[in-house]
Amino acid sequence: MASTAFFTCPPEARSRRLPCQATQRAGQRRAAHARRIRRGAFPCDGWQSEYMDLQRSRPPAPFDHQPPRPDFTLSSDDLANGEQIAMAHVYTGAGGDNVSPQLRWSGFPDDTRGFAVTVFDPDAPSPSGWWHWLLFGLPAACTELPAGAGAGDGAQVLPDGAVMLRNDFGDHCYDGPAPPPGDHHHRYFFTVHALDTDELGLTGDEPPTVGGFQLAVHTLARAHIMVTFAH
Repeated sequence: MASTAFFTCPPEARSRRLPCQATQRAGQRRAAHARRIRRGAFPCDGWQSEYMDLQRSRPPAPFDHQPPRPDFTLSSDDLANGEQIAMAHVYTGAGGDNVSPQLRWSGFPDDTRGFAVTVFDPDAPSPSGWWHWLLFGLPAACTELPAGAGAGDGAQVLPDGAVMLRNDFGDHCYDGPAPPPGDHHHRYFFTVHALDTDELGLTGDEPPTVGGFQLAVHTLARAHIMVTFAH
């Protein structure tokens, strides 16, 4: 069956490389959807059924396909491994307060030079998952983050030299879980990476994939807490 008229561009417009009305409407609709997501206005179930099929298999954990690394200990006053995350740490658009949780770690290798902290959702309906937080530049002496350290003004409590890369919301901060309404439980991996360097040369303007590549190259050991969320 041919595509619907909404997504069909007349051949003469395609040949002249002109924006036909169908293409313009599709672009406007995608842009409007992006704005709704950014401000937390989540679509209704009817919208979801029109735009995406949420039936899909579970991807592996985010570091299963990375070179194996030793574990160390990550704990939190706010998170319980394998349990659903509290609403205080959920994205505002999903009804939460969007506060990054308290984290502390120990037992990392003696030759650790620095740390990075990431939060990643492998279950997002995207081929590359969804990065919620990428914090780099923590010195080896830093072994704890208070709740709220991932705020946009987190520099007030973060050590000198710390930098937050742009996440998949487009923000330089922590943004909490916000899965599509009605989807299955998503897994959120809070990970502390012990690094072999205290200087990765990151400015904060790099995309998440660049940060992920640097972690693959420089990680000595990892510590995880995995929590879930659905709504």
